[in-house]
Amino acid sequence: MKVYFELEAGILSRSSIREQLNNSKSKIEHWYPGSHVLLTENKSLFDSKFYFEANNLPESAKNHMELWIDGIKSKIEEIAE
Repeated sequence: MKVYFELEAGILSRSSIREQLNNSKSKIEHWYPGSHVLLTENKSLFDSKFYFEANNLPESAKNHMELWIDGIKSKIEEIAE
């Protein structure tokens, strides 16, 4: 199974988002040995675009990953407000 998403974060929230995504990357690599996680950031003066991709996840992780992605996106919306 593969998980991929992109997030945009403004200058005030990108540090927090970066930290959350890095923590999530570490957790996924710990929970699912053999998975490959890629996190990149395209940074500009006023915002950042994050690319997150996790490969080689078991199908049993699908529901957990969907809930996790929804949680990350809702945190971004809270920070942006």
